[in-house]
Amino acid sequence: SFSQGWGPVVGYSDRGRVDSVGVTNCVPVDCYSDQVVIAETSGDEVEVEQLKYYARGLGNTRAHWRGKNDTEHQTLELIKVVE
Repeated sequence: SFSQGWGPVVGYSDRGRVDSVGVTNCVPVDCYSDQVVIAETSGDEVEVEQLKYYARGLGNTRAHWRGKNDTEHQTLELIKVVE
């Protein structure tokens, strides 16, 4: 895993690890192939992960939760690309 940042004043100490590669993911704007999925965790949230999908040359296309202890169930999807 790798550190994604550290902000002790606000309790931010998330870590990430590569969960999957080569993933095809469709969002309202388009379908993107060969994506990398990063699983993010936080030390104070046990069995909760946020999965973030990244497309080459574009960035984040989707984020959603995984884990039985997640209480927020946040989901985000790319809906518009502005160049």
